[in-house]
Amino acid sequence: MSRVYLIITDVPAAIRTCVEEEAREREMPLTHIICEALAARYAITWEAPNYKLPGTHKPGNWVLRVPPGFREALKEEADARGGSVRGVFLMAMAEHCGLPALEPRDRRRKALV
Repeated sequence: MSRVYLIITDVPAAIRTCVEEEAREREMPLTHIICEALAARYAITWEAPNYKLPGTHKPGNWVLRVPPGFREALKEEADARGGSVRGVFLMAMAEHCGLPALEPRDRRRKALV
């Protein structure tokens, strides 16, 4: 199965901490936790491979290698909400963690202050 990269910058600390703690507690790679959450959200059949999905995790950023269906589902929801893929991803992860989730917005539009 081919995979695509999902680049999420400036992941909020609360989301990052929640997902990283779940990965440690369940002794699973971070990418598997994220893929499980997205599979449940979008009703996509996904099985964890027997190998670790590569991902680069710099402070505050996640570069994740995921099945194409996940990126497509995020893009469809982002288009429907008028927001960005990053915004929808962060909303999905916040909901997964039981944290307050902000409605995603298009990064091309300035937020009202």
